[in-house]
Amino acid sequence: MQEAATKERVVQLGGLAIHLSQICVMYKGRPVSLLKKSFLLLDRLAQDAEEVVEHDKLHTHLYGSKCRCKRNLDTQASLLRRALASQCEGKNFIKSVRSKGYKLINPDTQAAK
Repeated sequence: MQEAATKERVVQLGGLAIHLSQICVMYKGRPVSLLKKSFLLLDRLAQDAEEVVEHDKLHTHLYGSKCRCKRNLDTQASLLRRALASQCEGKNFIKSVRSKGYKLINPDTQAAK
């Protein structure tokens, strides 16, 4: 019996490496500890790194329901921001885009703009 080869997809931004198929996040080679919902949010943002992901798409990915309580999503984004900043030299990888959604950014290149 042959095993199906799974292609490893890694999104890298400013020292942050998100291993999507392994549910693993590293910062400069060190593991980053995240809660399940935080990883799910990061996973969805990483799928479209440096692009705005709309609130509705993020909410569906996290909760899978039609309930659109914006506070839940805002809280998860805040928790993710804090978790990454505390383990990644204070860097902010999550950008809010008013009235649209969130995006995963490289804080090193954003600071240069």
